[in-house]
Amino acid sequence: MDRWHVGFVDLSGKQGLLGQVEGRTAQAVIAWPADRDQAWRDAVQYVAIDMCTIFKSAIRRVLPQATLVVDHFHLVQPANQTLTEVRRRVTVTHRGRRGRKGNREWELRNRLTRSAARGHLDAR
Repeated sequence: MDRWHVGFVDLSGKQGLLGQVEGRTAQAVIAWPADRDQAWRDAVQYVAIDMCTIFKSAIRRVLPQATLVVDHFHLVQPANQTLTEVRRRVTVTHRGRRGRKGNREWELRNRLTRSAARGHLDAR
């Protein structure tokens, strides 16, 4: 059993999870949409994927008319990881140690990942 699965989800919110296949191969990505009828495939306008080139080439083969977009999670996650690395490096350079409570850069570390529903920090 492969630990990776690919989910096909209706992002419009009308149908939810459409299907799920095991594996992260081009063939796994191609097979599920290829099993739908041509009218269904032709109706697909947008496909949100992570930044995996396997997914890009596979979707291009099976849904050539669809516009590819990178999903929110896979765009924000590497940006947050990079920001964390820079924050840590600058804190060590500036303070000579890791950040801790009471340091402004430490207090603001979750600003980009905090959801609007959980509230926001003051701008100070």
